Amino acid sequence: MLKRTYSYLLVFCCREILGEEIHIKLEGKNDRHLLSKFNALPKDEKFVSFKLMSCYEGIVWFLSKSTDFYNTNVYNHNIYQAHVGSDYNTNAKLVEFKNRIWIDLQRNLGPQVDCNNYKQFWFSWDDGYLMVGKGSIRNQNVLLIYEPKCPFYTEQIGISGSDVLTHWIFNTTNSYTTTQQEQKNTQIGTRYRPTLSCPASRVVLTMDTESKIECLLMCTYDKQCQRAMYKSDTSSNCELMTGEPVRDGTRPNYIPIN
Repeated sequence: MLKRTYSYLLVFCCREILGEEIHIKLEGKNDRHLLSKFNALPKDEKFVSFKLMSCYEGIVWFLSKSTDFYNTNVYNHNIYQAHVGSDYNTNAKLVEFKNRIWIDLQRNLGPQVDCNNYKQFWFSWDDGYLMVGKGSIRNQNVLLIYEPKCPFYTEQIGISGSDVLTHWIFNTTNSYTTTQQEQKNTQIGTRYRPTLSCPASRVVLTMDTESKIECLLMCTYDKQCQRAMYKSDTSSNCELMTGEPVRDGTRPNYIPIN
Protein backbone atom coordinates (compact mmCIF):
# COMPACT_ATOMS: atom_id res chain seq x y z
CA MET A 1 0.00 0.00 0.00
CA LEU A 2 2.82 2.42 0.83
CA LYS A 3 4.57 1.61 -2.43
CA ARG A 4 1.45 2.41 -4.41
CA THR A 5 0.92 5.64 -2.46
CA TYR A 6 4.41 6.81 -3.37
CA SER A 7 3.76 6.01 -7.03
CA TYR A 8 0.67 8.24 -6.89
CA LEU A 9 2.77 11.08 -5.49
CA LEU A 10 5.30 10.60 -8.28
CA VAL A 11 2.55 10.67 -10.87
CA PHE A 12 1.14 13.92 -9.51
CA CYS A 13 4.63 15.41 -9.47
CA CYS A 14 5.33 14.43 -13.07
CA ARG A 15 1.90 15.50 -14.25
CA GLU A 16 2.69 19.06 -13.27
CA ILE A 17 5.64 18.88 -15.68
CA LEU A 18 4.10 16.86 -18.52
CA GLY A 19 0.64 18.29 -18.09
CA GLU A 20 -1.31 15.43 -19.64
CA GLU A 21 -1.04 11.82 -18.38
CA ILE A 22 -2.31 10.35 -15.09
CA HIS A 23 -1.26 6.73 -14.38
CA ILE A 24 -3.37 4.59 -12.03
CA LYS A 25 -2.73 0.95 -11.10
CA LEU A 26 -5.53 -1.03 -9.44
CA GLU A 27 -4.87 -4.28 -7.57
CA GLY A 28 -7.92 -6.53 -7.41
CA LYS A 29 -11.65 -5.98 -7.89
CA ASN A 30 -12.08 -4.28 -4.50
CA ASP A 31 -9.47 -1.64 -5.33
CA ARG A 32 -11.57 1.23 -6.67
CA HIS A 33 -11.20 4.98 -6.78
CA LEU A 34 -13.06 8.13 -7.78
CA LEU A 35 -11.45 9.90 -10.72
CA SER A 36 -11.82 13.21 -8.90
CA LYS A 37 -9.21 11.94 -6.43
CA PHE A 38 -6.63 12.09 -9.22
CA ASN A 39 -7.93 15.26 -10.89
CA ALA A 40 -8.67 13.06 -13.90
CA LEU A 41 -12.04 14.60 -14.81
CA PRO A 42 -12.36 17.60 -17.15
CA LYS A 43 -14.06 20.67 -15.74
CA ASP A 44 -16.09 21.81 -18.73
CA GLU A 45 -17.28 18.68 -20.53
CA LYS A 46 -18.62 15.23 -19.72
CA PHE A 47 -16.17 13.27 -21.83
CA VAL A 48 -13.00 11.36 -20.87
CA SER A 49 -10.46 9.44 -22.94
CA PHE A 50 -8.24 6.80 -21.34
CA LYS A 51 -5.91 3.86 -22.00
CA LEU A 52 -6.39 0.48 -20.36
CA MET A 53 -4.07 -2.53 -20.07
CA SER A 54 -5.41 -5.68 -18.43
CA CYS A 55 -6.02 -9.38 -19.06
CA TYR A 56 -9.59 -8.90 -17.90
CA GLU A 57 -12.10 -6.10 -17.52
CA GLY A 58 -11.86 -2.49 -16.49
CA ILE A 59 -15.03 -0.99 -15.00
CA VAL A 60 -16.23 2.63 -15.12
CA TRP A 61 -18.83 3.57 -12.47
CA PHE A 62 -21.40 6.33 -13.10
CA LEU A 63 -22.58 7.20 -9.59
CA SER A 64 -25.67 9.02 -8.33
CA LYS A 65 -23.85 9.42 -4.98
CA SER A 66 -20.15 9.44 -4.14
CA THR A 67 -20.17 9.29 -0.34
CA ASP A 68 -20.31 5.47 -0.06
CA PHE A 69 -18.12 4.49 -3.01
CA TYR A 70 -15.45 2.83 -0.87
CA ASN A 71 -17.81 0.52 1.05
CA THR A 72 -20.80 -1.75 0.43
CA ASN A 73 -23.25 1.10 1.06
CA VAL A 74 -22.59 2.18 -2.52
CA TYR A 75 -25.19 -0.43 -3.48
CA ASN A 76 -27.86 1.55 -1.65
CA HIS A 77 -27.79 4.00 -4.57
CA ASN A 78 -28.47 3.84 -8.29
CA ILE A 79 -25.44 2.99 -10.44
CA TYR A 80 -24.52 2.61 -14.10
CA GLN A 81 -21.41 0.63 -15.01
CA ALA A 82 -19.47 0.30 -18.27
CA HIS A 83 -17.44 -2.95 -18.43
CA VAL A 84 -14.61 -3.01 -20.99
CA GLY A 85 -13.36 -6.59 -21.45
CA SER A 86 -16.15 -8.26 -19.49
CA ASP A 87 -16.72 -12.02 -19.11
CA TYR A 88 -13.06 -13.01 -19.61
CA ASN A 89 -12.52 -10.33 -22.25
CA THR A 90 -15.30 -11.49 -24.56
CA ASN A 91 -17.41 -8.31 -24.68
CA ALA A 92 -18.11 -4.77 -23.55
CA LYS A 93 -21.34 -4.07 -21.71
CA LEU A 94 -23.42 -1.44 -19.91
CA VAL A 95 -25.32 -2.44 -16.77
CA GLU A 96 -27.54 -0.64 -14.27
CA PHE A 97 -27.96 -1.28 -10.55
CA LYS A 98 -31.46 -0.25 -9.57
CA ASN A 99 -33.78 -1.40 -6.80
CA ARG A 100 -30.95 -3.68 -5.60
CA ILE A 101 -30.61 -5.74 -8.78
CA TRP A 102 -28.21 -5.63 -11.76
CA ILE A 103 -29.82 -5.10 -15.17
CA ASP A 104 -28.00 -5.70 -18.48
CA LEU A 105 -28.59 -2.74 -20.79
CA GLN A 106 -26.38 -3.46 -23.80
CA ARG A 107 -23.51 -5.72 -24.95
CA ASN A 108 -20.99 -5.59 -27.77
CA LEU A 109 -19.29 -8.94 -28.41
CA GLY A 110 -15.56 -9.29 -29.04
CA PRO A 111 -12.25 -8.95 -27.14
CA GLN A 112 -11.52 -5.43 -25.90
CA VAL A 113 -8.37 -5.39 -23.73
CA ASP A 114 -4.83 -6.81 -23.87
CA CYS A 115 -2.57 -8.19 -21.13
CA ASN A 116 0.59 -6.58 -22.51
CA ASN A 117 -0.49 -3.50 -24.44
CA TYR A 118 -2.55 -0.42 -23.70
CA LYS A 119 -5.82 0.01 -25.63
CA GLN A 120 -7.39 3.44 -26.12
CA PHE A 121 -11.03 4.10 -25.12
CA TRP A 122 -13.36 6.98 -24.27
CA PHE A 123 -16.67 7.47 -22.45
CA SER A 124 -19.21 10.29 -22.15
CA TRP A 125 -22.33 10.93 -20.09
CA ASP A 126 -24.16 14.02 -21.34
CA ASP A 127 -27.15 14.95 -23.53
CA GLY A 128 -29.12 12.14 -21.90
CA TYR A 129 -26.84 9.37 -23.20
CA LEU A 130 -24.18 7.06 -21.81
CA MET A 131 -21.58 6.22 -24.47
CA VAL A 132 -18.38 4.15 -24.63
CA GLY A 133 -16.08 3.88 -27.62
CA LYS A 134 -12.63 2.94 -28.90
CA GLY A 135 -9.95 5.52 -29.66
CA SER A 136 -9.86 9.06 -28.30
CA ILE A 137 -12.30 10.87 -30.62
CA ARG A 138 -15.72 11.45 -29.16
CA ASN A 139 -18.72 9.85 -30.93
CA GLN A 140 -16.48 7.72 -33.17
CA ASN A 141 -15.93 3.94 -33.02
CA VAL A 142 -18.84 3.65 -30.57
CA LEU A 143 -19.01 0.37 -28.66
CA LEU A 144 -21.98 1.12 -26.41
CA ILE A 145 -24.70 3.75 -26.41
CA TYR A 146 -27.70 3.91 -24.10
CA GLU A 147 -30.43 6.48 -23.49
CA PRO A 148 -32.02 5.91 -20.06
CA LYS A 149 -35.77 6.48 -20.00
CA CYS A 150 -35.64 7.84 -16.46
CA PRO A 151 -32.00 8.81 -15.88
CA PHE A 152 -30.50 9.92 -12.60
CA TYR A 153 -27.95 12.70 -12.20
CA THR A 154 -24.35 11.42 -12.37
CA GLU A 155 -22.54 12.97 -9.41
CA GLN A 156 -19.19 11.16 -9.67
CA ILE A 157 -17.19 8.77 -11.85
CA GLY A 158 -15.24 5.85 -10.38
CA ILE A 159 -13.06 3.04 -11.74
CA SER A 160 -12.29 -0.52 -10.65
CA GLY A 161 -10.90 -3.73 -12.13
CA SER A 162 -10.99 -7.49 -11.75
CA ASP A 163 -8.92 -9.97 -9.73
CA VAL A 164 -5.83 -9.14 -11.80
CA LEU A 165 -3.94 -5.86 -12.17
CA THR A 166 -5.51 -3.15 -14.29
CA HIS A 167 -3.39 -0.27 -15.54
CA TRP A 168 -5.10 2.99 -16.51
CA ILE A 169 -3.80 6.14 -18.18
CA PHE A 170 -6.07 9.18 -18.32
CA ASN A 171 -5.43 12.06 -20.67
CA THR A 172 -7.90 14.92 -20.54
CA THR A 173 -5.51 17.48 -22.04
CA ASN A 174 -5.40 15.94 -25.52
CA SER A 175 -8.95 14.58 -25.78
CA TYR A 176 -10.32 15.24 -29.27
CA THR A 177 -13.92 16.38 -29.05
CA THR A 178 -16.35 18.90 -30.49
CA THR A 179 -15.68 22.62 -30.21
CA GLN A 180 -17.07 24.62 -27.28
CA GLN A 181 -19.60 26.32 -29.57
CA GLU A 182 -20.82 22.96 -30.94
CA GLN A 183 -21.26 21.68 -27.38
CA LYS A 184 -23.16 24.83 -26.42
CA ASN A 185 -25.52 24.58 -29.41
CA THR A 186 -26.23 20.92 -28.66
CA GLN A 187 -26.98 21.58 -25.00
CA ILE A 188 -29.48 24.32 -25.81
CA GLY A 189 -31.55 21.89 -27.88
CA THR A 190 -31.36 18.88 -25.56
CA ARG A 191 -31.12 20.34 -22.10
CA TYR A 192 -34.43 18.87 -20.94
CA ARG A 193 -36.33 15.76 -21.92
CA PRO A 194 -40.00 14.93 -21.21
CA THR A 195 -40.46 12.34 -18.46
CA LEU A 196 -44.23 11.98 -18.21
CA SER A 197 -43.86 8.24 -17.59
CA CYS A 198 -41.08 8.58 -15.01
CA PRO A 199 -42.24 8.40 -11.39
CA ALA A 200 -40.98 10.97 -8.94
CA SER A 201 -39.42 9.80 -5.68
CA ARG A 202 -42.01 7.91 -3.65
CA VAL A 203 -42.36 8.47 0.09
CA VAL A 204 -41.88 5.15 1.89
CA LEU A 205 -42.53 6.30 5.45
CA THR A 206 -42.94 9.43 7.56
CA MET A 207 -42.00 9.66 11.23
CA ASP A 208 -40.86 11.95 14.02
CA THR A 209 -37.14 12.08 14.77
CA GLU A 210 -35.02 14.18 17.11
CA SER A 211 -32.52 15.33 14.47
CA LYS A 212 -31.47 15.17 10.83
CA ILE A 213 -28.82 12.59 11.74
CA GLU A 214 -31.44 10.30 13.29
CA CYS A 215 -33.58 10.69 10.17
CA LEU A 216 -30.65 9.67 7.96
CA LEU A 217 -29.94 6.68 10.19
CA MET A 218 -33.54 5.50 9.86
CA CYS A 219 -33.08 5.57 6.08
CA THR A 220 -30.13 3.18 6.31
CA TYR A 221 -32.33 0.67 8.20
CA ASP A 222 -35.09 0.67 5.55
CA LYS A 223 -34.33 -1.45 2.45
CA GLN A 224 -36.48 0.70 0.17
CA CYS A 225 -35.11 4.04 1.34
CA GLN A 226 -32.53 5.72 -0.87
CA ARG A 227 -32.75 9.25 0.50
CA ALA A 228 -34.24 11.03 3.50
CA MET A 229 -35.72 14.50 3.92
CA TYR A 230 -35.75 16.19 7.34
CA LYS A 231 -38.13 19.12 7.96
CA SER A 232 -37.75 20.49 11.47
CA ASP A 233 -40.88 22.68 11.26
CA THR A 234 -43.38 19.86 10.59
CA SER A 235 -44.94 17.28 12.89
CA SER A 236 -43.79 14.23 10.91
CA ASN A 237 -40.40 15.76 10.30
CA CYS A 238 -38.63 12.81 8.64
CA GLU A 239 -39.57 11.43 5.22
CA LEU A 240 -37.95 8.25 3.88
CA MET A 241 -38.02 8.18 0.08
CA THR A 242 -37.24 5.64 -2.62
CA GLY A 243 -35.44 6.26 -5.90
CA GLU A 244 -33.69 9.33 -7.23
CA PRO A 245 -35.60 12.56 -7.99
CA VAL A 246 -36.33 12.79 -11.71
CA ARG A 247 -37.73 16.33 -11.84
CA ASP A 248 -35.82 19.50 -11.21
CA GLY A 249 -38.63 21.33 -9.39
CA THR A 250 -38.92 24.19 -11.87
CA ARG A 251 -40.05 22.45 -15.05
CA PRO A 252 -42.72 19.82 -14.31
CA ASN A 253 -42.40 16.51 -16.17
CA TYR A 254 -38.93 17.35 -17.49
CA ILE A 255 -35.53 16.14 -16.34
CA PRO A 256 -32.23 18.03 -16.74
CA ILE A 257 -29.84 15.87 -18.77
CA ASN A 258 -26.62 17.91 -18.96
